[in-house]
Amino acid sequence: MIIPLSILLFLLILNLLYWVFVFSKFSRFHDLNSQKIGFGGIINHSAILIAVKNEEENILKNLPSLFDQYPKDIEFVVVDDYSTDNSVEKLNQIFALEEIKVLKNDFNPGKKQAISYAISKIDKEYLLLTDADCFVKSKYWAKKMFEKFDSKTSIVLGYSPYTGSSLLHRFIRFETFIAALQYFSYYLLRIPYMGVGRNMAIRKSLFVENDGYEKHIDIKSGNDDLFVNDNASFENTSIQVDPDSFVYSTPSDSLTGFIKQKSRHVSTSFRYKFLHKLLLGIYSFSHIGFYIALIFSFFVLPFYVSFSIWFFRLLIIYLTAYKSFIKLKENDLMIYLPILDFFMFLYYTFIGIYYFFASKNKW
Repeated sequence: MIIPLSILLFLLILNLLYWVFVFSKFSRFHDLNSQKIGFGGIINHSAILIAVKNEEENILKNLPSLFDQYPKDIEFVVVDDYSTDNSVEKLNQIFALEEIKVLKNDFNPGKKQAISYAISKIDKEYLLLTDADCFVKSKYWAKKMFEKFDSKTSIVLGYSPYTGSSLLHRFIRFETFIAALQYFSYYLLRIPYMGVGRNMAIRKSLFVENDGYEKHIDIKSGNDDLFVNDNASFENTSIQVDPDSFVYSTPSDSLTGFIKQKSRHVSTSFRYKFLHKLLLGIYSFSHIGFYIALIFSFFVLPFYVSFSIWFFRLLIIYLTAYKSFIKLKENDLMIYLPILDFFMFLYYTFIGIYYFFASKNKW
């Protein structure tokens, strides 16, 4: 009885160390410097960039909200990546040609190649990146993101939540929340390691001087997190968590679609720096190990002991993450935390197996 209990307590402590000393950094974060420089100082040097591939439906549904930004002087650039549908035609139907720059990627097929080509054709220094399957609820999205630049800042990391209220959608939203909690908290610990391309701003000069995506051009995905992993530091990076800066996406309606999407993300994590892989791996191990030990403990320990340990961990998570849920406007997920946290155990288990067996040399 003592051995299973000691293992369970060790994994509990290991897991809670992350919540108490790492993830709580974001809960305690107060953005006292929400506007680093006046947006007017860079408005004439900024552009919104979207890579499009067979997004005819999303162009009609989402781009109007992305385009409707204040002020109107921001350049809007869409680069088509070898679309085979009517994406370009729809763009030209919706927007007057003088209000939007439509480029066609004649370089090589692929999102990284399309973005690289577009950046080479844009004469703006501050670039805000997002995807055609995204939409915003505020006309101040671009303004909020660009405001975070100063003389030192070259990367601005934003939040891009999913919508939806089904159980699968809530889990996808929770997984996205946990990912954001991690990369925001690690930034606050002075070790930024990733961001999401659905809502990220960068300096063109940083992109050009560091050869863009060339270090990982052999991997189809990773234009966002691997670029940040390679080039971000605490000094040249900032975060924006104002709700007006959030960029929303509609999640997959199928578990298969979600798993396929996350499998692509795992394929990029092979290239993370060793420290980042170590820290992320230990946390995933502690989460998986805790639940395995907890399930086993219900067979060998008194029920009240196992239940008390499970309840204590959830209580600490609630206390340390409550403000983070509020900041990221995911309040409604808190009531589902016991279920969603267990689903994260299943998810981490799948990802761990996939990571172990997947090829680390190719997509």
